[in-house]
Amino acid sequence: MDKKNTSQSNLLYFAAVAVLSLLTAFALLKAVFVSLDIDESYAAAVAYRLYLGDFPIRDLWEPHQFAGFFLYPFVALFCSLTGGTTGLIIALRIIGSFLHLLVGFLFCRTLKDRFSHRFLVVLFFLHTLFLPKWVQLPEFELISYWMLLLMFVCLFRYHTGSLSSRTGSVLLFLTGVFHFAALLSYPSLLLLYPFFLFALYKNKKDNGKFLTPAVCYTLGGVLPGFLLLFCFLSYMTIPELITNLKHINSDLSHAIPLSARMLSHAKELVVPLLSCVLMSLGVWVLKCFFTFEKKRAWALCTGVVLILSCFAGLIGSFFYEKGQFFLLWKYLPVAYGGLMAAYTEQKESETVKGIFRFLILPGFLGAFAVLLLTNMDVNTTMAKIYPAVLGTVLVLYSDLSKSMFSRIAILSLLVPILICRLYLLRVTGCVYTPVTASLEEIKEGPAAGISMLPELAEPMNENTALLKQVLTPEDNFLYIGGEPLYYLVSRATVSGASTQGTTVFNELFIDYLNEHADKNEKYPTVIMVDKELWVYPYYYASEYNVILLDWIRNWYPYVDVFENDRMILYSTRELSLSEP
Repeated sequence: MDKKNTSQSNLLYFAAVAVLSLLTAFALLKAVFVSLDIDESYAAAVAYRLYLGDFPIRDLWEPHQFAGFFLYPFVALFCSLTGGTTGLIIALRIIGSFLHLLVGFLFCRTLKDRFSHRFLVVLFFLHTLFLPKWVQLPEFELISYWMLLLMFVCLFRYHTGSLSSRTGSVLLFLTGVFHFAALLSYPSLLLLYPFFLFALYKNKKDNGKFLTPAVCYTLGGVLPGFLLLFCFLSYMTIPELITNLKHINSDLSHAIPLSARMLSHAKELVVPLLSCVLMSLGVWVLKCFFTFEKKRAWALCTGVVLILSCFAGLIGSFFYEKGQFFLLWKYLPVAYGGLMAAYTEQKESETVKGIFRFLILPGFLGAFAVLLLTNMDVNTTMAKIYPAVLGTVLVLYSDLSKSMFSRIAILSLLVPILICRLYLLRVTGCVYTPVTASLEEIKEGPAAGISMLPELAEPMNENTALLKQVLTPEDNFLYIGGEPLYYLVSRATVSGASTQGTTVFNELFIDYLNEHADKNEKYPTVIMVDKELWVYPYYYASEYNVILLDWIRNWYPYVDVFENDRMILYSTRELSLSEP
């Protein structure tokens, strides 16, 4: 009978894994070939500027330009092999998919001696199906998520493995390199540096070493940092570097005063923090009236929150206009529960201690470090706490591994993420869009082969075809609108201070042209004003955009103008074209 039950159990397990694998494969393919978000366009545009020869900081006044370093080699390789950018976005998404799977494999493989194979399969799916911005192309948020997980992979192996001194030093050096790579996405993650030093100091009690590990970790971050600074100073003086950094920091879409941001974040955190207080109250009740052990009480309360968040996620997926971004702050109480459960158990388990120090705490603190700089609200930013959520799942499994309740709780995290990936489309503006929506394929250009909403696909098809007629490699192109992908239509030099989709077109762009006055290659020969900037509600439009538009009308020496229902083209040369 036992053998029969075991056989049935194995059959059900393999069937469930097969179904989940097929659904995950569909979700990955959907993320590659369906819909497009301006955050992906922005990431590709920054890397393309680097490929065209623009220098970081001096020529790029983008707030997230350093994350473009990651995509640059892939963009350069694709353009060199194909001779253009047609289909580039699909290629980058495929690369992003493979890298996402690779990070998940390394993450789970690091834990293979500590957890069961079946549990790690579920953990792999929890990682694979999650995306911080629900886009598969490697943009700055996804990159920072990968780097935090890779830091854990190195530190957990160092913490729990019987390694040679040389192997341990290499792992710590790589930890520093991955931390530096995370800083390229979010510089405020530098605040994690003293925390990791303290964690290594705490490890001193385990292996008697601190100075050597701290130096190896520090060198891993400092050496690439100095190399990058040396590159900057090879084409800029220190005063020029400081001036350009001030320009970058003056971008109005990100230049919200710290005090104002903190006040806004404090208001938005009231409900999430109250939920954490309620969890603490629940633990107290379980301890005092039901004689639960503290660690088990925290695990139980965290499991309850996971199950409740499942229902919230399902409601958001099917009924709420924000779709994938509905109630993301639910990850905060989940991570808080895992944090407290791991804290109470870390003295009893080296595994839990490593998870607590190198996964849950960094994920928890990293999300709040991001809040210092981001222009996003608290709800959206709480997606950054997901590494701590994965750590919570590990602790929950450790404490309640034999109970049906723990399995239900862990699957409660998986179900809404899977449904989000299968049912919802990620579109610009985070607008609720089910997979059943009508779609139209992009015919040419960097997004060729991708199916999008008709109201987005039609202007992209028309504008791309028109720009291909107009732009030449000798042109300098300035685009005023919310779709950075138009910069990738040709090899024309980018004349804009920034290519992000939420750019404020104010004095910053005029200052940019003045700063590059001695470099005629930056003065625009063609300017496109996208009419969608005002009529399409998903695009970000600032009241300050009129500043640059007034400059074009009154000061830009254009000799020809072309206008249709989609755009206005201004040029310093004659435009001989007809609408496609």
